[in-house]
Amino acid sequence: MRWIAAVLFLVATLPSCAINPGKSPDSPLDTTIAAVRANGPQYDGKYVRVRGLLNQCIGFSCVLHPVAKNGTPDWKAPEFRIAFSRDAPNLMLPEDFEARSFLGYLYRFSEITVVGQYDYTCDSANDPHPVGPGGLQDVVICTDAATNFADVRVVAVHKRWPSTAFSIWPGKKLSPLPPPLAETIIAAFKENRSANLSETNQYQALNNPEDATSAYLCVCLENSCAGKWPTQAPQVLGNPANPYVCAYASLDHGTWHFAPQDF
Repeated sequence: MRWIAAVLFLVATLPSCAINPGKSPDSPLDTTIAAVRANGPQYDGKYVRVRGLLNQCIGFSCVLHPVAKNGTPDWKAPEFRIAFSRDAPNLMLPEDFEARSFLGYLYRFSEITVVGQYDYTCDSANDPHPVGPGGLQDVVICTDAATNFADVRVVAVHKRWPSTAFSIWPGKKLSPLPPPLAETIIAAFKENRSANLSETNQYQALNNPEDATSAYLCVCLENSCAGKWPTQAPQVLGNPANPYVCAYASLDHGTWHFAPQDF
């Protein structure tokens, strides 16, 4: 009977995550976004490992879409609105660096596998669920950017796309500025950023025709960006797969200024 006691002792001393999958990021449940969204209460509070395409990143959250069989995002399927973990595992970042913003830039428009903790709270507002105690229906109010997938860690990157690849939420259209105005904006940019760029870089100054006081200046990172420049405002957002980087410029008392956090 001693060996039985030894086995029972070993089981009792094992970490709880080893015998309770989903309790920690080290022992997530392997599943899909569709399965979690279809069975929310079953996965509530549990860590899961899923695969999807990271699309829009706005503020503190990004949208992780399921990927269809043909390899493109399934826009009609329920998605995760995720919040990256502040601790940003394996990334050496300054203490005051906003890790979530950086991770949103790093993985936007990528098909990735992530581990995170699912929260059913906001999804419950759209799912059939029982009436609460006393016959009262639960009322759930969440902001449009509220997340349902937190403490997210990226464990694999499978494929990347440039920002121009998807336009499910088209923003304001951007058009090239007339050459004289474009040259003025480029000159203002070079005056402040000349140390970071080469004279051989291609530039494209863009704006929405309805707004004469703001513009985007995009710089090509390749030999040529012909046919690759952004045509909509969301496409200027950072993404390592883009062949360009863009800076926002605003007109103030006849002078163009660039935000200091731009490249």
